[in-house]
Amino acid sequence: MAGAFRSGDLLLIESESVGGLRPGDVVVYNDSRPAHHRVNMVHRVIGIKPQGLICQGDNNRLPDPEPLPEERLIGRVTRFERGGRIRKIRGG
Repeated sequence: MAGAFRSGDLLLIESESVGGLRPGDVVVYNDSRPAHHRVNMVHRVIGIKPQGLICQGDNNRLPDPEPLPEERLIGRVTRFERGGRIRKIRGG
């Protein structure tokens, strides 16, 4: 997600349920691979449906193909550190 973050930024994540999120929030979640190959993803919430969150990376042209279910959600990015300075996330 190079739109908001740069390589080397430290993301500060708070636990959050799907019900506490809104469009514009940046979330961290597990991708859908098997546990031993799983990768954490960072995308922005662009919508909310009963099936889960609609997410999209800032540099992606299209949203993720499937809604994000709550069980894969790790949390919401609230701040990030860059160059020794803590900054707030825009949008959420």
